[in-house]
Parts: sequence; C-alpha cells; structure tokens
Amino acid sequence: RDTIAVVAPVQNFGTGAVYVFERQGNAWVQTAKLLAPDPRETDQFGLEVVLEGDTLVAAAPLRDNDFGMDGGEVY
Repeated sequence: RDTIAVVAPVQNFGTGAVYVFERQGNAWVQTAKLLAPDPRETDQFGLEVVLEGDTLVAAAPLRDNDFGMDGGEVY
C-alpha cells in the first residue's frame, strides 16, 4: 500500500479529523487533512474509515441528523 489514513476522532473537542499519508520513497508524507464540511463538537468524524483505492469513506457516528441525536453521518 502506498496510501494510509490515520484517524483522530477526538481532535478539537471531538469534531475529528483524518490525515492521509502517501509513501514517497522510504518516507510517509502527509498529503491531506480531512475534516467534516460542517464540524460540530463530539461528532467524532473519522472514528471509522474505509480506504479502497483512491476512495476514502469516513464516519461521524455521533453526528446529529434527521434520525435524531447521534444518528451518525458518512462522508
């Protein structure tokens, strides 16, 4: 694998973040910092991620939505 995702779901009061790193030679270089487009405290964006090829899916399981408090969201 040449790309990895490192999660930080409790960063910044639980809004969360996902850091993407790519292997460049013998080093891993951060190429992206992903945040929810509308971050809120305690959403825990990035608590779970799936990385397949060039597609990354990140969950914010404690995000409030139309289904109620902590209904969750996937980005």
